[in-house]
Formats: sequence, C-alpha cells, structure tokens
Amino acid sequence: LVETLKIKREQRAPLSQADMDVISLAKEKNAIAIIDEIYAREVAESLRIKRHGTLYLLLLLLEEKKNSKKKQNNMLRK
Repeated sequence: LVETLKIKREQRAPLSQADMDVISLAKEKNAIAIIDEIYAREVAESLRIKRHGTLYLLLLLLEEKKNSKKKQNNMLRK
C-alpha cells in the first residue's frame, strides 16, 4: 500500500508522509481516515477508505458531549 501511495504521490500533487501514514493505517485497521487535504481525501476515496475531515471529528465530539450532559441531567432528575 505504501508503494501505491508513493506512485500516486509522484503522479500528482505531493502527498505528505503524514497523509500517507493516516491512509495506510486506516486501510490496515479498516478505520476512518481523518484528513483535510483534498488530494489526500481523493486518494483515500480511490482506495475505498472511509474519510472525513477535522470538522467531522469536532462535530462528533460535540455531539458526544451533548449526549453525555443529557445523560447526567436525566440521572439527576431520577
């Protein structure tokens, strides 16, 4: 996979080592890649890797925090 990413990097805009590592790890672990660079997202998509940007992660954490507060409030009301 790393060799494939290096070839893709050479064919187009540079793909940073960090982006290659994120994509490789996401592929290996069948996980979501959190990447913001458009080209890196395109590479991940071409490799059928789920990907989202940082904003997705922040919104997910915010939603988790809201749910946690709701659970705490519900417990206090009981």
